[in-house]
Amino acid sequence: MKQEVVITSGNLNQAPMGAFLSDNNVLLHVFEGSHTYENLKVDKFYILNICSPYLVAKAVLDDDFDSEFLNLDGKKIPYLKDAYKILLIEVTGRKFVEYKNIYGKSKLMVVNGINISESVLNDDYSPYSRAEGALVEMAVIYSRLGILNGTKKQEAYLNMKIFMEIVKKVGSTKHLELGRRFLTAKL
Repeated sequence: MKQEVVITSGNLNQAPMGAFLSDNNVLLHVFEGSHTYENLKVDKFYILNICSPYLVAKAVLDDDFDSEFLNLDGKKIPYLKDAYKILLIEVTGRKFVEYKNIYGKSKLMVVNGINISESVLNDDYSPYSRAEGALVEMAVIYSRLGILNGTKKQEAYLNMKIFMEIVKKVGSTKHLELGRRFLTAKL
């Protein structure tokens, strides 16, 4: 099953993405053009952060996050201080493919990895919030706005506004602030 997580790698880079988790195996699809793509082309390890949907959504907008570092043989690997749990993943393989969908053609790196250790940082899980789910959907749409044009871009923006109505209805001040950032941010 695909889980929404935040990947941290390189020098203070965070990226929300779907990760396919099965036993100790992890599979990522990383699109060219991101810092994470460049990092995982060469890095042997990264951190998979299991965290709140709010942190997944927030990771789309900036690399400014409360971090700490895991020291692995002298190499520091960042992780989210507020994650529920972190997994140290060793990259076991990479495959480069061309991917085509409704947004056009893209270069994609399929990254295989294995979980070599994990740590629970915070076992105070909060209940599911519809506002956080809506923010994750806004984040996914926002991350694709840069490759859309014309009518498709307008439709995507309208969909973000629909999700913002959910945030307004059931979210807190921090949820409203993040939702407004998605609606007003420049790509």
